[in-house]
Amino acid sequence: LIRFKSKPNQARRSLVLRKNNGILAYPQCLRGKIPLSDSTINAVVNFYREDGISRTSSNSKDTIKIKGQSVAVRFLEMSVLDAYHIFNERHLGTVARSTFNALRPREVKTVTPHETCMCIIYENMDLLLKVCTSCILIRM
Repeated sequence: LIRFKSKPNQARRSLVLRKNNGILAYPQCLRGKIPLSDSTINAVVNFYREDGISRTSSNSKDTIKIKGQSVAVRFLEMSVLDAYHIFNERHLGTVARSTFNALRPREVKTVTPHETCMCIIYENMDLLLKVCTSCILIRM
C-alpha cells in the first residue's frame, strides 16, 4: 500500500475524476475558482463609472494618465460597501466584495477632496430633503 501526502477530499475528487474522464484526466481549473467573465468585469467597471455612483472632479485639471491617455478623475459619492450593496441588488451574487473592490478603476477615487463644499447650508438642505422623502413615504 503506497501512501501519498494528500487529503481525503483531494483523493475522493481524483477518484471521481478518473472514473468519469479516464486515467489521464486532468482537473479543469486548478485554482478551485472559475475566473470571472469579461462581461462581469465590464459590468463592474461601468457600474463604478455611472453618474449616480461616482462623479467627475470639478477641477478640469484633475486628470490621471492611464496607458498614455488622460482620463478625468472621478470620486465615489458613497462608500465602497454601499456601492457593492447596490451592485449586488442589480446583479445577484456575481462578484464577491473583495473582487468588487479590486475591480475599481484607477480613475475612481474613494476619498472626496477637501475642496468639495460641505458647509452647514448645503448639509442641512440635504438632511431636510431626506426627512421630506421619508415623511412622504410614510404617508403613502
